[in-house]
Amino acid sequence: MKQSTQLTEAAEIGLCSACLYGGGQSIDKAQQTITELDFLPDLGWGSLYALLCRLNDAGENVRDLTRVISKAKACGVYDAIGGSAGFARLATGGTADNLESYARDVRDAAIDRQLRATLERQLRDLNEKPAADVRASLESDLVAIDSRLSSSVDKRTIGDAYQDLLESIRNAKPDDKPKVLTGFDELDRKQGGLRRGALHVIAARPSDGKTSLGLNMAENMAAKSYRVLFASMEMSVTEIAERSLAPRAAVNSKILSNRVMHDWQREMVETAVQKFEPTPLTIQDASGMTVNQLRGIAKVQRNESGLDAMFVDYLSCIDRERGDRATDYQHYTHCVRQLRLLARELDIAMVLLCQLNRQAEYGKPADMPRLAHLKETGAIEQDAHTVTFIHREFPSEPECELYFAKWRDGERGWSLPMYFDAKFTKFSEREVPDVSAIASPHPEFAEYSDYGPEPFEDTDE
Repeated sequence: MKQSTQLTEAAEIGLCSACLYGGGQSIDKAQQTITELDFLPDLGWGSLYALLCRLNDAGENVRDLTRVISKAKACGVYDAIGGSAGFARLATGGTADNLESYARDVRDAAIDRQLRATLERQLRDLNEKPAADVRASLESDLVAIDSRLSSSVDKRTIGDAYQDLLESIRNAKPDDKPKVLTGFDELDRKQGGLRRGALHVIAARPSDGKTSLGLNMAENMAAKSYRVLFASMEMSVTEIAERSLAPRAAVNSKILSNRVMHDWQREMVETAVQKFEPTPLTIQDASGMTVNQLRGIAKVQRNESGLDAMFVDYLSCIDRERGDRATDYQHYTHCVRQLRLLARELDIAMVLLCQLNRQAEYGKPADMPRLAHLKETGAIEQDAHTVTFIHREFPSEPECELYFAKWRDGERGWSLPMYFDAKFTKFSEREVPDVSAIASPHPEFAEYSDYGPEPFEDTDE
């Protein structure tokens, strides 16, 4: 531990030296990831770093060593770092060229201390508090630490970003999957699939088919070898299995749920199960889970078997952390934003199922839902990359539509005609007039393209 403290102090001195001699530009860069609280509390280098930041914010020249020493003496920082001996250590401490390395070492050491302190505090609390309370507190602390570890400052010139994009295009292969295809051909042809690292919302009124559409989409993705996690917060794994098996066996889902059926129906179920080829779709009973627990199961899935897409069914069922006194609006806003950040961190397509409020039922049956009809929080329409509504003008009829109210990298304001078979809880596309994709489609749909040659066609023939 003593050696660790010495190494940490060396990194802190290096960082302060790089800021002192590198000037305002170095300090601005350091402030993106480091605060005074990241320094060891008893050595004084954090106080010097905070002083340099204040002087820089005030527009003063931090390279004026005489001025810095005068300010340091006035506020007690000079003595805290050891007086003239401390400033002498700065003279050989480090250079601005190594600032990022020093900052990373200081941050990592601060996170290590925070983790140790968290675990020690939680162990003490186990003797005084219920285990459930300690677990909830620990989960919250670990999420904060994990977010700090995964955080980074990605800043490049637009030209550099162009070059990186060009390089990824040059290295693209036919089996690359930059987006996650939904398995609904017209939707994928028109919009290109679901972008990774983004939050995608599917919303509808109760009993209009949110879970069915989400499950159909998840199964379609898994059939294309995408690794999918379906977190069901309302239904059990058994109920989800019944919905999934019904169309495969061509047996009414209600009959499956009752378990009592004719022999020929039982034979169809047995045949469907025997012929089923395993796909990378995992169903998680997430009832009563908090957004931190959802984060945990997603990271476990990603680490164990990989993860391309995650479905959360649905927003209103996400539980609060123990002791959370936020309003419903604040709670659901927090959940939406945490799921969006999780999608970016894991580079997955995050699909969140949501309800529409009662206002969506007012007016004429033919009226499409609007973004203002989203229930719980306005953060949904702000943070979502896409928002898709299920619109059933006549709920008793199979005809329905998917209305794309928001799609950041695709076309919005159009509807895709669909059929919904309530017996088998199955959505399928209706035949529609040809629609032109607004961008080159995924290679799987390139045969439909009007945009010239296929991106990966064989030119040797």
